[in-house]
Amino acid sequence: MKILITEQQFKRLVENIIKEGLKSYPSHIIERKLKDYFDRLEYNEKEYFFTKVESPYYQIITDEKMIKKYQPEFNYNIKYHDISLFYDNNNEKILKDVISIINSGGYFISVANKLGEPHNKITDKNKIYDLLKNENSISLMIEPIYGEAISKYKNKYLYHTTPIKYLNNIMKTGLVPKTKDKRSFYPGRIYLSPNLKWNESIKTQLESETNEDYVTLRVTNFKDMKLYPDIRFKGGYFTYDNIRPENIDIYEG
Repeated sequence: MKILITEQQFKRLVENIIKEGLKSYPSHIIERKLKDYFDRLEYNEKEYFFTKVESPYYQIITDEKMIKKYQPEFNYNIKYHDISLFYDNNNEKILKDVISIINSGGYFISVANKLGEPHNKITDKNKIYDLLKNENSISLMIEPIYGEAISKYKNKYLYHTTPIKYLNNIMKTGLVPKTKDKRSFYPGRIYLSPNLKWNESIKTQLESETNEDYVTLRVTNFKDMKLYPDIRFKGGYFTYDNIRPENIDIYEG
């Protein structure tokens, strides 16, 4: 019996959310569900990284929690954000239950590894369960499939960067949500920036990492497109909608 949903099942889940207009749960609900689960198991809660608690323990770190601690003057009003979960004394049933809470709430595991091995991340999302079910200490980062769509957008353009080798196909068929990111397990999305300078910095970084040439695309007429804030790139957006070729041109600078 498979515990973690496959890529095809995940795609159908996203399609159903689009079709039915559903949303992921606000992050505080998922945080509460995870907390209640571990409290029922009588695990000790570790509040911050340097807090000392006895095993078994769990720790939930959110943007909201960190900002309230280190920037209490900041007016934090974000309903959807990433959640980091760490816990020890793991077993198959606990991992199965945790994954079920994540999936059923409209969230996905973006990064997974053994606790204490942040550079040894699992690169195949379909193997998360098999590779971690017998590990004692677990580290997971989860994110919502959907946040809250942007209701108003005033800029005339959005920018996207892509390898030049895909340019001819894009100009014929448009941009289609997909992912090839091996560092984390994101659903198929198109990432867009409202700021040309930010986009160019991403372009430079990608060219350096891949040794490929990239091109900047400019997107127009996106008023009917559902845009969601990108948690990892503050000020950026992503969409699950296709972008037609007639709404795309090459930014020449």
